[in-house]
Amino acid sequence: MTCLVCTRRDPAPAYYACTQCIDRTRGHLRELELYAAWLPMFTGPTGGTGTGRRTPGYGSRPPADLGVLVMLDHRSNGLVLGEDDDDSPLWSLLGTVHGCAQFVRRHATGYNPIPTRNVTLVREIGYLLGRLDWCAHQPWIADLADDLARLHAQARALTRDAPPEPLGQCLNDDCEGTVFWQLNPDDTGAQRARCSACDRTYSALQVVTLATTPRVAMDLVLLALRDSGITVTDATVRSWVRRGHITRTAAGYDLAEITAHVDRTIPPRDRCTTTGRIQSSAPA
Repeated sequence: MTCLVCTRRDPAPAYYACTQCIDRTRGHLRELELYAAWLPMFTGPTGGTGTGRRTPGYGSRPPADLGVLVMLDHRSNGLVLGEDDDDSPLWSLLGTVHGCAQFVRRHATGYNPIPTRNVTLVREIGYLLGRLDWCAHQPWIADLADDLARLHAQARALTRDAPPEPLGQCLNDDCEGTVFWQLNPDDTGAQRARCSACDRTYSALQVVTLATTPRVAMDLVLLALRDSGITVTDATVRSWVRRGHITRTAAGYDLAEITAHVDRTIPPRDRCTTTGRIQSSAPA
């Protein structure tokens, strides 16, 4: 049996969701608590506040972001009741999380409603986090994970928290996933990228092979050099440009050109083969 959430990986025995999907849903729940703290900062006016005669065609706009207000109001719901309603209405943050928690309570311990006055987002998220592993044993885990993922995407969009740019398609023959940078370095402190589908990890050098353009930005140059055991600063790379060793265009740096320069100027014995943290002796 495959995971009911991603429909790609096999879950552990007696589970309906794989470990990766459970961890992803757990991350969504924790980030929703952060988004709840950020959303009030985005309720300000969306248009100008000036008065007087406007140019022809001027249309008034609401004095606040209505989408944010909908998310912050626990009374909001996603029902489509008439032709004038939005086909994809926004959901209330607290209302949706509370509804998911009540659904889990009903199936886990029998219906045990909590008085509305006692409902808080922190309490409901904490309950869902504590019950998430149990939920993964239930056949409706995909519905719960999908609802929380949609709520998370909605909150991310309204807080202007853009998702990371994709680095390229996974190199595994049987995988159609997309590769993104990991948010945190691995245990060795190295920055890695990971496929969103098969979880294959990529070093900074391997990421270059995924790039749609042959030129890359400075941060990727430094990561790739550090991954090969050479630690230099951005000032050193820029000095190579000034001295004519490498070229730079508006699209960035040619990593193959930099690699060739490094091979000519830095002997292999001066490169770190373990931690990648020694300072390069490359001439500027």
